[in-house]
Amino acid sequence: MRILVVEDDIGTGDYLKKGLGEAGYSVDLARNGTDGLFRALEQDYDAIVLDVMLPGLDGWQIIEVLRKKSDVPILFLTARDGVQDRIHGLELGADDYLIKPFSFTELVLRLRTLLRRGPAREADHYAIADLQLDVLRRRAVRQDQNKNQNCLPECFNHFQNCRITLDCTEISCDIPKSLLDQKLTYSSYKNKNTLKGLIGVAPNGVITYASKLYPGSTSDKKIVGHCGVLNILEPGDLVLADKGFLISDLMPPETSLNIPPFLMSPQFTPSEVLKT
Repeated sequence: MRILVVEDDIGTGDYLKKGLGEAGYSVDLARNGTDGLFRALEQDYDAIVLDVMLPGLDGWQIIEVLRKKSDVPILFLTARDGVQDRIHGLELGADDYLIKPFSFTELVLRLRTLLRRGPAREADHYAIADLQLDVLRRRAVRQDQNKNQNCLPECFNHFQNCRITLDCTEISCDIPKSLLDQKLTYSSYKNKNTLKGLIGVAPNGVITYASKLYPGSTSDKKIVGHCGVLNILEPGDLVLADKGFLISDLMPPETSLNIPPFLMSPQFTPSEVLKT
């Protein structure tokens, strides 16, 4: 899916382009209203993320022109947080309105909603034998979840809705010349300089997710929150993770997390044993 981001703030624009790219979208970035309108008229996009306060042409002017020629889904992403601003944007034809500062996860979810209900387009899902292709999520699944559940070890019977098991792995790296990079890559867990990545394993033992590498000092929680792995979850899914993954506040709605309990007494209780 192809997204156009029209944002004049350099930091925000680069962040959106990088984040949406990692979420599986093809992203074009325009840093002023004139360039944004030209791109929107000359190329086909599945959705547009549009700021209001832009040099050249502002977001209000851009959407007025676009709505005469296109019904492409448009999400305003702006610091204009007044009720009248929101009403004005929606009256001009915006499909959604998100106020800065914003949650990137919320932005992605809102875009997905727009893409699902947007103008007619090619099918979002394809099935070839037992291969399922999800175009919106950029995901290919060879086996359905029921088959995965049949591959669970017997001791996993309490986790029938498990979607993925998460863990981080670290690999040694050369000591950087920069003192700052030395500090960033130093892992207190490994007591050396490392690079760290997140791995996701399906119930059938297949590696289904691998993040990019982060400096060794990066926490598990920060990697999970940044890499986008939680965006693949669906309502009812369960994530299994080690006790260091304190990510319950990052979990999407209607999903759940199981991490082993900490040993608070000389021996685990029967219920705590099941959770491990």
